[in-house]
Order: sequence, then C-alpha cells, then structure tokens
Amino acid sequence: MAIDIQLKRSYTSGSVPGASNVLVGEPVLNLADRLLYTKDNTGNVIVISSGFAGNIASLAFQAANVAASYTVAGVAGNVSNIQLASGISSSGLLTTANITELTNLYFTNARSRASISIASGNVNGKGYYDSTTGVLSINAANVTVSSSAPTDPYIGDVWINADTAVEYLYFSDGTSFQWAEVSAAGTGGGSSSNYGDSNVQLLGYATNANVALKANIADLKTANVGELTNLYFTNARTIAAITNTSLSNLTVSGNVIASNFVGNISITGNVVGTSANVSLVAGSYTATFDNTGNLTIPGTFVGSGSSLTGVALTTTGSWTVTTGTNTYSITVPASGTYQIWVRGNIPNGIIAYSATAVVTNTNVPVVGVQYAWVYNGGGSPIDFTSIPNQFIGTANTIVRSSVAPSATTNRFDFGINNSSGSSQTIYWGYVTL
Repeated sequence: MAIDIQLKRSYTSGSVPGASNVLVGEPVLNLADRLLYTKDNTGNVIVISSGFAGNIASLAFQAANVAASYTVAGVAGNVSNIQLASGISSSGLLTTANITELTNLYFTNARSRASISIASGNVNGKGYYDSTTGVLSINAANVTVSSSAPTDPYIGDVWINADTAVEYLYFSDGTSFQWAEVSAAGTGGGSSSNYGDSNVQLLGYATNANVALKANIADLKTANVGELTNLYFTNARTIAAITNTSLSNLTVSGNVIASNFVGNISITGNVVGTSANVSLVAGSYTATFDNTGNLTIPGTFVGSGSSLTGVALTTTGSWTVTTGTNTYSITVPASGTYQIWVRGNIPNGIIAYSATAVVTNTNVPVVGVQYAWVYNGGGSPIDFTSIPNQFIGTANTIVRSSVAPSATTNRFDFGINNSSGSSQTIYWGYVTL
C-alpha cells in the first residue's frame, strides 16, 4: 500500500520556520516563496533550495558575514553563476554605480582628454591641444613686419624685413624649421603678394601692431597706424578745443540749435532780440521771455529759489505719526509772511489746518489767524490735541504786548493723537508770500 509523505509547509509569503519547530536536517517548505528550509547542526534555520524558473549552476555568497536567510525571487532564464563578492550588497541591481573599478576603467572627461595629443612635430605647426580643457586651437598664419625675425613662429607665418623689404616664409623641410626667402626687396612676390617699391614703403618703425598686411599689402588704415603729430579726431578733443572760448560779438540770423548740449552757457552782457518774444526750446517745452519783462515757463520751477524775488515759494514735507499723542513741528524762516497748512486723511479720520502768519522775529508773537478741523464721525482715530499758541490778533484792533507765548515763535507745534493702531502719514507745507 502506497504511503503519502508530506513535509512541514507554509502558504504564507515571507514566513520562515522557527528553530524550535524544525529538527536538525528536517526539510520545511514555503510554497508561496518556493523556498526549502532546514536546521543545521548549530541550530540555525537556513535556505537549502529555491524555486527559480530555469537553471542556476552556481550561487556563491562571498562575504565575511552572511545573513541567516536570503530571498531571491522572480529570476527567469538560465543563470550560470551568481557571485556576490565581499562589500557588494545582495539587494538591488548590480550597476557601474556599485561595482568597484579595476582594470576595466570607467569613462571620464579627464581620461578622454588625456588620451588625445598632437604629435611633437607639430609644436611649430598650426595646432595646439590643451589636455586639461579639451580645447584644440588652430593658429592662423601671422604676417609680421619688423627689423628682426619674430620669435616662436608657426609654419606658414610670413615675415617682411622692415629694413630690406625682403619677404620670408617659415616652413619645415622634415628635419628642421627655418625662414626661407620668397621674394627680394622691390621685386614683388607674384600675383598673390606684390610688395614692389612703387606701391608701398615700409619704414623701420613699422610693426605688426600698427600695420595690417592683407592681399597685395593693401589697406593701411587709421585703426592700425600709430598716432604721432597728426592727431585723430575725438569728441573730447573737440570739446576741449572750444571750451572757455570767448566771443566778443555773436550775430546770428535765425535759430541757435544745440543737439545733446552738455555744460553751461555763461553770458556777460545782454541778449538782445528785436522780436516781441525770445523763446528757449527744450524738447517739447518752450519758455518765453517777452519784451514787457515777463518770463513764461510751461512746466514746474525746480530748485530752492532762494534768490528769486516777487514769487511765492512752496516748502512741503510729511510726518510719520506714531500711535499715541506726540508733538510735531513746522519751522519757517524767522522773518516772512507765510500760508501754513497741515492735512491728514486716513480711514475714518481726517484733520485739516490752515493759517496765515506774519513772523517778524523768533521771540515775539505771530500776527495772523489759524483754523483747525477734525472729522469726528468715525471715532476720530487721528485728532489734534493742540495747535500753535503764538498767534495774536483781533480784526480791526491794535494789540500791544511785550511777551511772546512761546520761546521760538517761528516754530509751529501741533499735538496729534493717533489711535488707529498703526503709524500714519500726515502732510504739511507752507508758502512764502
């Protein structure tokens, strides 16, 4: 009668039998992973077979310490040898990133560049190779005019003796490098280069830096001829030549036009025009001075205007008003008449101030009138707490006094409370009347 023998087994992938459940030499199967386990004589559970499709002729693990178990799954085909050397992980793919380089070297730019060279016979030729950068340089032929032969020439270079006008070519005969005469002085060198006495004269000071030699040694230009007593034109030289030039009389019939003018025009005397108006045109703007003494400008006067008379000068600024109550000031010159203003407009808050002030000194009252207004419909997040106190004056009344209400009456102080929760900008200004 046939006897069926079944081994201990598991259908769970990754399940490894415990050492207490296996006898020494007893086979145990994991059918899900296709692995066959047993226990060795030291009490360790080890894998003794795996269910790869195909044939594995050799599976060698060379390492100082091998783990208790290995899982190698999903390999199809025939594998003749798998050998993991010491220091190589058994997980993942073997690639050039984790295989140590030995006699078969990996590619690098430095190795590629170092493997390329130019033969030593070409040192005086047309090429030069830099093995560090990998750059190959090809040298063009040089033409030199000088009293002595150039140093470090290349094959194909031409030298013209500036003293004798004899032309030489640098070449190699296979054993040496030398200069060979290709034309005598004043004889010409054939159709491709003609250096006859009738069409060129090369002086002793001519060099490759200041003489450009082309076909038929043509085209001596200012770009390659040195400057001596005959100076080249430059804008700077032209400006210097006319700077500080004085004209006793300048008579112009028509317009005086200056394009891209830089500098100042100073006039001592009178500019006389016979027409009703004299106009100064700059771009699209025209300033007109008429024969009744009026000057009309289309834009805004720029400058301090400290020397102007008969005009109203405006000075403006702003305060950064921090939260809480603080004092901010406007200081005007100690003698003058002024229109002073302060204004601020923030969410839910507006303040405005206007005053006309006659300031005669810094320690006497200011004659004038002032007005201040605060918007209170939004909780007054910005508010005046005080305004200047040096004003005196009653309409149609003479006021007599000897003491000023503040020590410096040309300084106008404002108490401002900011309860908005952040700093606000308040603008101020005054017009000198």
